[in-house]
This record gives sequence, structure tokens and C-alpha cells, in this order.
Amino acid sequence: MPLAHVKISTERQGANAIYNADWLPIDVHFDQSVSANGDFLEKPEGATHLQLQTISAAIRYTVDESVASVTHGFQLAQGVISTIPCPLDGISVFREGATTIQGQWIR
Repeated sequence: MPLAHVKISTERQGANAIYNADWLPIDVHFDQSVSANGDFLEKPEGATHLQLQTISAAIRYTVDESVASVTHGFQLAQGVISTIPCPLDGISVFREGATTIQGQWIR
């Protein structure tokens, strides 16, 4: 069923807040291993954020399209789910240990 009919309530707009109930999924939920050299997660058309979780090890990520590395990027701890804004074409991720990530592009 299309979710185009879902709207943010007036109260939420007035508070200038965004709640998870207001997110609309873009594309499909994915899971993938992060390569030893890192990966670039390309943002699909219409997405504004990425909900991301790392399963078995921490990762580092960047939103400015610079390349994430062991010393560069925000750290996302194992098991934590984070909603990451994605203003450009995607997000660079680098693993701190062998891990799988799960994600969902949203707007």
C-alpha cells in the first residue's frame, strides 16, 4: 500500500520535531557486509536520511562524501541504531572489525 497519504501532524510541525512514526521508507531494507576497504552507500532518489545499525563491530561513517577510515568519521557502536542525515549523494562507511550493517533509506 502506498504511504503517500501519511502526513506529519500539525503539533509535530509546530514543535519542529520529527518522530520515527513520520518516516517514509525509500527503497528496501538492506543488509550487507562492509568490505575491508570501506564502502559508499549511494542514496536513492527521494531519501533524506539513513537508519543504520552495525551488527558485530563498530563502523565509522561520513556524510560529506569524504572517505571514512579507522581515524576519520563518526563512530557508530555495535548494535546501536542511528538516523543519519544525508545531504549529498550518499554515506561512506568503514569497518573497525568484520561486520554486517543493516539499513533503511527514509524521508
